Amino acid sequence: MHYSRLADHLNNANLAMSDFVQRSAANLVAQGISPDAAHTAALKNLSALTLREARTQAFSDAFYLIMIGFLIAALLVPLMKKPLAH
Repeated sequence: MHYSRLADHLNNANLAMSDFVQRSAANLVAQGISPDAAHTAALKNLSALTLREARTQAFSDAFYLIMIGFLIAALLVPLMKKPLAH
């Protein structure tokens, strides 16, 4: 879900994305990689960055749900019955 939402913004109309791909490809060409291979590698790097960010957002969601669970449990503590004395 997060990857899809992030990937929706990665298109040629996005100037920041186009600039990133061009700069990455230029750096790779400067290292001796062919322009076509450099462009492909730059797109793969962008995909890897997008996947990393999507995973980070997914972990954030998981921790948010865990927090909600702990808050619900903490609110239910006063409703617990006291144990019987032996």
